[in-house]
Amino acid sequence: RLRWGCLHGLAALKQGADVAAPIVADEDAPTLLRSSAIEVVVSAGSTASSDVMLKLWETQRLGVIGEDGERLPNEVKNYTKPLGLQALFGLATLGDKRSVSGLVDVTTLNEFRMLETLRSEAARLMQQDSLKSASIAALVDTFKDVEKQVQRTNAAMTLGEFGADGVTAFLDIADDEAPKAKEGQPEYAADYYATQVDSNLGQLRSPEALEAFVQAYAGVPSESKKLREKIIEQLLNNRNSLKDKSLEIFRTAANDEALEAPQRAKAINAWAEAKGKESFDDLSVWVKSADGVIRAQAAQNLGRSYIPLAKSKPLLVEVLNDKGEDFAKARENSLQGLQRSDDKDLLPLFKDSLDPDKETSADVRKVALNSLEVYRRTARVDDEDVFPVIESRLKDPDENVRAAATRVASTMSQVMGNNSKTVEIIENALADNSKEVRLQGYNQLSLVAADVDVAKVIRAALLEDTRDLKGNAIAALNRLTGYGDDAEQQKGLVDLALGVMETRVRENDARGVLGKLSQGVQFNYISDQVRSKIESATSGDNKQYTFVPSLIDTLIAIGDVTYFEEVKKLADVSNVDMRRAAVRYIKEFGTKKDVAFLRELREKKDSAAPALMPEIDTAIDALNDK
Repeated sequence: RLRWGCLHGLAALKQGADVAAPIVADEDAPTLLRSSAIEVVVSAGSTASSDVMLKLWETQRLGVIGEDGERLPNEVKNYTKPLGLQALFGLATLGDKRSVSGLVDVTTLNEFRMLETLRSEAARLMQQDSLKSASIAALVDTFKDVEKQVQRTNAAMTLGEFGADGVTAFLDIADDEAPKAKEGQPEYAADYYATQVDSNLGQLRSPEALEAFVQAYAGVPSESKKLREKIIEQLLNNRNSLKDKSLEIFRTAANDEALEAPQRAKAINAWAEAKGKESFDDLSVWVKSADGVIRAQAAQNLGRSYIPLAKSKPLLVEVLNDKGEDFAKARENSLQGLQRSDDKDLLPLFKDSLDPDKETSADVRKVALNSLEVYRRTARVDDEDVFPVIESRLKDPDENVRAAATRVASTMSQVMGNNSKTVEIIENALADNSKEVRLQGYNQLSLVAADVDVAKVIRAALLEDTRDLKGNAIAALNRLTGYGDDAEQQKGLVDLALGVMETRVRENDARGVLGKLSQGVQFNYISDQVRSKIESATSGDNKQYTFVPSLIDTLIAIGDVTYFEEVKKLADVSNVDMRRAAVRYIKEFGTKKDVAFLRELREKKDSAAPALMPEIDTAIDALNDK
C-alpha cells in the first residue's frame, strides 16, 4: 500500500519515471502496482517504458508468444482487461503511433461495443495531432479490409468523429478500386467500395459528424461532383439534427450549379422549410430559374403557408403565365399555391389552365381541376361561374383529366342540386374506354345510387377485366338496393361477385351483393355455386380450406339453411378459420338441439379447439335463448 501511495504521489508530481519503469516491466508485480507505475511514466512524459507497454497490450489483445515464436490462442475475454488498456491508452497519450492499431480495435471491435467510456476515450486519443493522420489511415484500411467486415460499420462511425478530414477520407473510399479476390473466389464488383460507403453513410449522423460534413463540403472541389452530392444527400437526410448555424449549407447547395437540379431542389426545400418567411428573397430568385426543376421547387415553397400570399402571389402568377414545356411542374405548383387566395380576379387564370388550347400539359389541367375546387370555396366563387369549365373537362383528350373531372363535376352538380346531371356524368364515366375514368364513376356512384340506371352499371361491371376494377365495381354495386329484372345479367353478376370473393378483394362487398341477389330468383343459382365450391375445396386428396370460411359466411348471408349437416361435418375439421365460420353458421340457423354438438366441439383436444372456446360458448348461449 505504501509503494502504491508513493507511486500516486509521483504521478501527481509528474516525476519518478525512472523509479516506475522497472515496476512496469516486472510481470510478477501486483497488477495494482503496475497500473500505478504506468500512470507515473505517462504523467512524466517518459517514453522509456513504451516498448514494455506495447508488449503488455499486444499480449493481452493477441496472446502470449510461445517458444516457437508464434502467439498462442487468446481468449476474447482478455481484450478488455484494464491493465493492457491502460498501457495502450498511456502509449497513445505519449503520441506513440504504434498505439493506433490498438485504438482502432477498441473503437471498432464488437467486444468493446458495450464499453462506451473506453470507446470514447480511444476515439479522443486518436484525434490528437500526433496520431490523427495515422488513425484516419488505419480506420480507412479497416473499413476496406474484406476480412474485417464486422468492424466496418464502427470504422465508418469513428471516421465521422474526426471532423471534415475523417468524413472526406471516408467518402474518398468510394472511388477506390475493388479489392482483389482470393484465388478461386468470385471477383468483387467494380463499385464494391462505393456500395459499402453508401451502405454505411447512415452511421455518420452524430452531431460532430454532421458538422464535419458541413465543413467538408466547403473544401471539396467543384469538379468532385459525386463527392459533393454524397455530402449534401447525407445532410439532407439528417437535416433535423443540424445546428441552426449550419443550415446555410442548404442555401449554398441550392446555388451550386455543380450539383444536379433534383438535389439542388431538395436543398431549396430544406432551406425554405428551415427559414420560413426569411427564405422569400432567395425563393424569388430561384423561381425565375431557367431550369424547370429549380423553378418548380421554388414555386412550391412560395405557395406554402409560411410565405405570405400577398408577397408570393405576383411571382406565382408570373410562373403560371410562362407556358414553356419545361415549366409544367412549376405551373402545377403555382396553381396549388394560388388556391389559398381569396382574390376573385384570379378565376380567369384557373379557367385558362383548364383550356387545352392555352394549357397543353394534361398534368397541369388535372391539377387545375383540383386547385379550382379549393379556390372556389376559399374565394367564394359562385358554382355557376365554375361548373361549365369543369364540365367541359369531362371530354378532355387525357384520361386522367377526365377522371379528375368526373369526381369534381359529379360532386359539384350534386351540391348544386342537379341530380340528373350527376347521373349523366356517372353513367357516361362508366361507359368511358379509360379504366381511370370508370374507376371514378364507380367511386362516385353512391351519390346517385337510387337514381342510376342499374342495367348500365351491371353492364359496365361485367365488362371489367382487371381484378381491382372488378372489386371497385362490386363495391359500387353493393351500394345499390336492387339489380333489375334481367335474369341473365343477374347471373353474370353472381359469377362476378363469387370471382371477386375468390381473389379476396372486396370480399364483404361481394357477399353483400350476393345477399341482395338471393332475395330473388337467383337464390338457387347462388346456393348451388357456393356449395359446389365448398365441396370442390374440401374433397379429394388436395384439400384447400383457405376460401371455405368465406363461402360458409356467404351461405349465412343468403340465408341458406339447406347445408346444415355438411357444415357440421366441416366444423369437425381441425382448422381454426373454417371451424369458426361453421360455428357462426350453426349459431345463425341452429336450434337448442344443436347445443350438444357445440359442446362436443368445445371439448375437442385438437389444435383448433383452444382458440374457439369463447365463440362456441357465445353460440351455445344464443341457441339456448332461441
